[in-house]
Amino acid sequence: MDKKPLIYFFSLLIIAALVIVWAQYKSDPFTKVEIHTHNQQQKPAFNAKPNDPAIELFTNNCARCHGGFGEGKGTNPSLQNNGLGVDEIIHIITNGRGSMPSFIRFSQAELQKLAELVQRF
Repeated sequence: MDKKPLIYFFSLLIIAALVIVWAQYKSDPFTKVEIHTHNQQQKPAFNAKPNDPAIELFTNNCARCHGGFGEGKGTNPSLQNNGLGVDEIIHIITNGRGSMPSFIRFSQAELQKLAELVQRF
């Protein structure tokens, strides 16, 4: 039995697995994100509550463009220390701004939670 086709098959399988792992690592919004601090006591600038539904909303809808902690990604702006009020943030989410599209699929409660989270960044 010729073992060459089997060796080629497993080699391609390993290469494919490595490419998938690499692509997943590169698309993870939490890679290489620094936590900014307010003072020298090393307190995080943003403290999230465990199981906060707003975190899930942000991760699933905003982190792809704005980064996992709202730090900005590529040409997309940072949401940290934005100085906006909750109503202003809700208006931007629902109507869009600049290259950001409008998001009309959120309920009013979801919009409120998401806007409060963004304001806390």
